[in-house]
Amino acid sequence: MHSHTYQQLLKVLEKDWKSFFKASEDYKKNPHKYKGIPASPRYRNHDRRKNQVIFTNLAIRTKGSFLKLSLSKTVQTLFNVQSLDLELPLKAQERLNMQALQQVKITWDNDRKEWCFIIIYKQEELEIDDSFENVMAIDLGLDNLCGISFKDSPEQILINGRVLKSRNSYFNKEIAELSRIRMKQTGSKKFKRTKRLSVLQKQRNDYIHDALHKVSRKVVYLALQHKCKTIVIGDISGIKQNSFIKSFVQIPLQKLV
Repeated sequence: MHSHTYQQLLKVLEKDWKSFFKASEDYKKNPHKYKGIPASPRYRNHDRRKNQVIFTNLAIRTKGSFLKLSLSKTVQTLFNVQSLDLELPLKAQERLNMQALQQVKITWDNDRKEWCFIIIYKQEELEIDDSFENVMAIDLGLDNLCGISFKDSPEQILINGRVLKSRNSYFNKEIAELSRIRMKQTGSKKFKRTKRLSVLQKQRNDYIHDALHKVSRKVVYLALQHKCKTIVIGDISGIKQNSFIKSFVQIPLQKLV
């Protein structure tokens, strides 16, 4: 790889070790803040813990609808290519500011068994108008995913979470049934996940990810509509650790936060 590409990996490694040392020191003083002893960064490997590759703006070019990532001469000669060319979908082209690209991260998703391209670009932060003085309060739940009220407005809003809960329950039943069949075939509870199980798991994760993004978009829209400068959300950290209710544990409310 080019020096500016592998330097980014070394920076991430340095940051991971610094975080570990800092967490270890804090754990000695405040062990109650942690669920367990902080673990050191683990080695990467080709099978399950593939490392990410980070291309900086020095290694990124655009040509028409193509994103071109710079490769070293060794790789160019080995694979007989000039660069790693990615044709972006039309929707991505419309939404991305191609002139403000900062990084492209190539990350392995072990659950989905596929590589993900994360494109990072600069975007100016909009300033809040002086008239925005309202406060939004959100109470998180399951049947009612968000109970919303406002300091300077009598309106109260409930965002339904039953559909998300129902879909999650459906995926759980399907996964449990296929797991039962697989256990019967292998005669063991420990078995390699089948393609169908992996597909169902991916569909479940994608559905929940999409649904929570739509909810967060709606919340932000309501905050702008009611001129809220601040959003207050109840602290839910640690409430899932001793719960065995799948419909509750598997909905990533913290992602919504």
